[in-house]
Amino acid sequence: MKREKESFPFLSGYTGGEVEHPSYDQVSGGYTGHVEAVEILFDTRKISYTELLDIYWQISDPTDAFGQFQDRGKQYRSIIFVENEKQRAEAEESKRRLSQSGRFNQPIITEIRDATTFWPAENYHQRFYLKQPKRYKKMKHSHELYLFFKRKK
Repeated sequence: MKREKESFPFLSGYTGGEVEHPSYDQVSGGYTGHVEAVEILFDTRKISYTELLDIYWQISDPTDAFGQFQDRGKQYRSIIFVENEKQRAEAEESKRRLSQSGRFNQPIITEIRDATTFWPAENYHQRFYLKQPKRYKKMKHSHELYLFFKRKK
């Protein structure tokens, strides 16, 4: 399998909850208060925070308070974790623009919260799209269809 070159590093994990060093089973079971998240390290000379926000709105469902696509539960809800007030202001403005765009039929409910400790997920959860390409492709297609029908026509 040909490896895809990544433009910036990211790590799958958990954040926003009360339990230290949570496991996938604890988080997916809804026992920790954490959400599944991705930590992205980026170089602002290559991509801006605003551009990352634009990507986020394209790949997530910001109207669903109880999960993302086939993943259901509060541990999969849409949240943007910010590191500082500058990021908060950019995230709030980006959310406001999306809300006013009329792109979705439902209100944008994505939370914007201060970042807390990020706990990396177990190794078998890292780079899922490379480890399970057929499953990832099927999930990606389902996401695209779901978002297509959720958007205003």
